[in-house]
This record gives sequence, structure tokens and C-alpha cells, in this order.
Amino acid sequence: MSDLSDSAKKADTSLTLTRKSAEILLAAVLLSRSASFLFSKVLLETMSPFMVMGLRFLLAGTVLIAVLNGKFRGLSPAVLKKGTILGAGYFAMMSFEMFGLRTVSSSSAALLEGTAIIFVPIFEGIINRKMPSARIFLSVFVTFLGVALLTGLGSGLSLGSGELLCMGASVTYAVCIILTNRLAQDDDPVVLGGLQVTFMGILGLVAAFLFEVPSLPGSLEGWGSILFLAIVCGSFGFAMQPVAQKFTTSERAAVMNSVNPLGAMVLGMIFLHENPGVYGLIGAILILGGILLQSMSPAQPAAIKQS
Repeated sequence: MSDLSDSAKKADTSLTLTRKSAEILLAAVLLSRSASFLFSKVLLETMSPFMVMGLRFLLAGTVLIAVLNGKFRGLSPAVLKKGTILGAGYFAMMSFEMFGLRTVSSSSAALLEGTAIIFVPIFEGIINRKMPSARIFLSVFVTFLGVALLTGLGSGLSLGSGELLCMGASVTYAVCIILTNRLAQDDDPVVLGGLQVTFMGILGLVAAFLFEVPSLPGSLEGWGSILFLAIVCGSFGFAMQPVAQKFTTSERAAVMNSVNPLGAMVLGMIFLHENPGVYGLIGAILILGGILLQSMSPAQPAAIKQS
């Protein structure tokens, strides 16, 4: 959930990486994000969605603010407002994802959420009143053909609530990408990321106490999963992705981001023994193909390059 943009280039430039080193670092960030679906799925067996979100993101924000304390001093009301708005948007997206994960596999959730990159140019076209290119229409067709196969629509099955929630996460994620593009042009993305995840954590805990029966992880494995999601997927990802993406091209970063769902699918099959079936595998390939087709577009909207 972080962004590649000109704003990323305004981040701390004291660190210099070769493109190869930057892409290795970016790959590590994306692998950790793929693993987040796996760990979230495991935690949801014993914990409620909002409580997982509250603990995960509040811990992630606390670690970021503690480690990068200097960046968070003297923040203006405008920056705090932007962080709050982005936090609310991504909280909505993560709510769709977490409730969807209760009934669908981690690999399906990652693939369905990955279709956000298809929605971004469509929404940008509506906002700017500009017709999307033929490449975008083709990528949309290929992607949604894959969605139909992955979810069983091609064999007459109905779209379940879990799949609908994951598609809701995809649409909301696309809106958040565009929103970030509008708000983060002149600010340090690490600062905005820290504020964003902190506010997401606060909202998660509030929602947990209002709508759920709050409970903490009941085992060392549960706490280990929470800490992995908070520190590795959260703090490490938000802090390191903008740094890594400064030293590679937006096109290469977009392609690397687009294959993120593949990592989640492989991890789900290995550790959770998820079996998408023949049609599911074909659907997954089509979804990845549609995402890659869009990611490799030579003339992407700015918001796409930030996804």
C-alpha cells in the first residue's frame, strides 16, 4: 500500500543505491507484502478483522515514528490532515480485504485486489474526461476474463460475498492510489506513510471495540504473525519502498509491483495448501497478464506509476 512518484524523490537522498541493489530491496518489500495475505489469513482464524488491523497498523506506525523521529517533528496541520485522509481511505480498503479474506483464499484475495491497477486508468479517464487507450480496454477484458475463471463464474457459480469484498478492496485501492497522487506531491512519502498507518491502527482499534469482541493473540505464533505484519510488512515496507523506487525506473517498478499477487499465490499454495484448480490457475494467469499489460504501457497516468 505505498507509492512511487516525484514525491518519493523528495525523500531523504543520503542513501545511494545501484539499480540492481534497489530492485533487490524492492523485491524484498514486495515479497513481504505477498506474505501479508498469508499471515492475515492465519490470524483471522482466531482474531477479528478490525482487531488484527488495529494491532498491526498501530504497531507499524509506532515503530516508524520511533525510528524516524526527526522526520515527524514539527509537522504542519496540512500534513496531518493529508495523513488522516489517506489513513481513512486505506482503512476502508483494508477493511474490505480483511473481511474478504475470511471466506476466500489468500491467493484469490491478492489476485482480485491486484486488479486495482486496471481501475486506476479507468477512473483517471472519467476524472479527466479522456477516453482510455485500446491497450487499457484490452487489459480490462483479459483481467476480468481471468476474474470470471478464478471465481467460478465461467462454470455457472455465483460471485460470493468474499469475492465481492475483495473486488471492493480493489476499487477502493484504486481510489486511494489516485487520492495519494493528488495529496502527496509535495510531502515526504515516509512521513505520510507513518501518519497513514498510525491513523489506520487507531481506526482499527476503535472499530474493534465498537463492533467486535476485542481479543489479543492467544499464542506466540499469533504474536509473531502480528509483529511480522507490523514491522516487516508495515514499517519496513513503507520506509524502504520509496527509497528503493528512487533508484529504478517507474516502468520497471510497476512491472515488479504487478507480479506481487503471484508471490501471494505461491505462498498460499505452499503453506496453506490452497488449490485454485485448473480454471483458477488459468484465471490467475489471465489476471497477471492483464495487470502486466497495463503496467508495461508506455504512457501510463501518473497515478498508475505510483501504485
